[in-house]
Formats: sequence, C-alpha cells, structure tokens
Amino acid sequence: MSSQIPLSQALLDSMGHQRALELALHAGEDYQLCFTLPASITPPDTCRVIGLVVTERTLTVDGKPVDAKGFSHF
Repeated sequence: MSSQIPLSQALLDSMGHQRALELALHAGEDYQLCFTLPASITPPDTCRVIGLVVTERTLTVDGKPVDAKGFSHF
C-alpha cells in the first residue's frame, strides 16, 4: 500500500522514491492528515487508504517489517 502514500514530485526528484518514502513515514514534519475509520465505513473518494490497523504490534510496509522510528525535537 505504500504506493498510495502521496509524495510530491519535487520530493521524488530531489530525494528519490525510497528516501522520500522514508521521510513520509518517519520525519517529524506535518505531512498529511492521517486518521482511522472502522472497517464498516467506506472512506470518501477524496481519501486514500494507506494501511490497516491490526492487533499485531509489528509495523510493516508492503508486507515487510520496518523499524518504528520517531522524531526527536532535541
């Protein structure tokens, strides 16, 4: 589902896809509004589904485990 994460063309041109995706997933800047909905609610057409919340405590991107990174202001 990482293909559904919006990445600006300017970011892709300057960083490349992998680095741009890493920044979108882990950087501390406000990137896009992100929220969850119950599975019974269909999101509006203006929204992109970029993932699922599951009971497992493993973060994956496209089925591959990813280290959960945070942002430290100091």
